[in-house]
This record gives sequence, C-alpha cells and structure tokens, in this order.
Amino acid sequence: MICAPASLALLLAVAQPPLIPTDPQTAGVGVVPAAWGRSSLSAIASPASLVRLERGECSAYFSETGGGGWYAGCAAGKSWPSLAVGLHAGRLLERGSDDRRDLTFGGVTLARVITGSPFGFIEEFFGPSLAVGLGVRASTWLEDPPAGTGESERRTGLDLDCGLQFSVFPTFALGFSGLRVLELADSTGEASFSYCATYVFNRDLTGHLGWTSGGIGLGAGVELAVFDALRVRTGTDGEGWSWGATARLGDLFDMTYGLELEDDASAMHSLSLTCRFGERRSFR
Repeated sequence: MICAPASLALLLAVAQPPLIPTDPQTAGVGVVPAAWGRSSLSAIASPASLVRLERGECSAYFSETGGGGWYAGCAAGKSWPSLAVGLHAGRLLERGSDDRRDLTFGGVTLARVITGSPFGFIEEFFGPSLAVGLGVRASTWLEDPPAGTGESERRTGLDLDCGLQFSVFPTFALGFSGLRVLELADSTGEASFSYCATYVFNRDLTGHLGWTSGGIGLGAGVELAVFDALRVRTGTDGEGWSWGATARLGDLFDMTYGLELEDDASAMHSLSLTCRFGERRSFR
C-alpha cells in the first residue's frame, strides 16, 4: 500500500472569527496556498493541495494567534493512487471579536487528481494536472452573551470546504479555495473565498499572488531556496509583512517558522514540525 499525502493545516486567519491559527508556511509568505500548497500544512485552507504530497505526513503546529493543531493522512493505496485522505484537529483559546472563544475543531479532507500528475519531472516544478478537494470540519466553541444577559453558551458547527488546483505548465499553477461554502449546521463564520496564482522562475525562486474575500484582499509573496535544506519566504497580505523559513532535517523531518508583522507593530510567531513516512507514490 502506498501511503502518501497528508496535509495539514493551515486554516487561514480569516476576518470572521473565531480565528483558526495560521500555519507557519502561510504566515511566512502572506498568500493562501490555493495554488502552491504541497505540504501537510496547507490542506485545511486549500483541500485540493492534499494531492501534491508524494509521501504521507504528520504535522503539528503552534501559533501565537491562540493555539495549534495537527494533521495526518495518506493516499488510498495502489488501486487508487489519485485519491488522498487527511485528518486534522486543533484548538484556539483566543477570544474572537464577536465574543466566541475556546474553539476546538476537527475534520476530514478528501482530494483527488482528475487528470494528469501533480508531480513535476523536476523538483519544485508542477506536473500538468487538475485536482479537486473537499473537506468537512466540525467545531465547538463558547459564545458570550451580551453583557449582563446570562452565562456563556456552548455552540457546535459543521462546515463544508472545497478547493481546486490547476496547472497547465510546469512553471505556472492556479488555485481556488472556498472555506465554509456550505453550512451543514451552525457555522463558525461567513464563507471565505481565495484565488491564487503561482509562478516558478527556477528551482530556487517561486512567486505567489493571491486574493481573499472577507476584507483580507490582495497578497503577494516569494520563496527562495538558499540551499537544498533551507527555504526562506517573505510577503504581504496587504496589511502587514510576513517572513518565514523551512529547514529540512534529513529525509524525514521539516521545521517551519513564520512571523507576521502587523500595522500596529505587533508580531505573531508560529512554528511547526513535520514528519514524512511511507513510500513515494507515482502517477507514471
């Protein structure tokens, strides 16, 4: 059985609370991973990116936005190499602007390659392909009533996410991600839609451009491979600057750090550790 993608976590800190901790990769580049996601840190914000992992992954992350989480998954096996499955969970303790707090969430993501191969012939390049993803996420949180009207109420919600990744050339990819597009039960917030384009200049330099609804707007970022074991990234979400880096620790582990600098001079740090497992899968 070929174990492959498992993708983690990143659910973007969208404008509508309660917020989900932003994963370090996204925090470092400032752009939603709808087109460029290929790690276990990108499937919550971009379900379709689950197909771009060549091996299984388990990831754990922590963010100063209030909490952290984990993600794990694998491909379905030799008979279904184009299907990937992932599980994620996390917790956020910070109070949202609408008095929602103590948020715990968990869900499952399914992604499938419709045509082509998501893996490029050269590392860091894309394989011409079309992939779609679907995620279901359950959440529970405390919601504070208006001042003086009673005690906090425990609420639960169930939301549906979706995503699409499309690459025609090894150097160019487009992506779409929709979070909370369908409210299956009480929702954790309004729907959020992201569109992203990624261009690979060469193996060492990649550029991203993205737009997200809900008041977040236009973002842009770049990633640079300093050498094989270290990639640095920087960008902006239109409001503040971001910086981050990923260090590869051998063939099995990655450590990623992200820093978000806001307009009010505040800084948000995030950190993750990823472990890869299983055989590499191939569509060829």
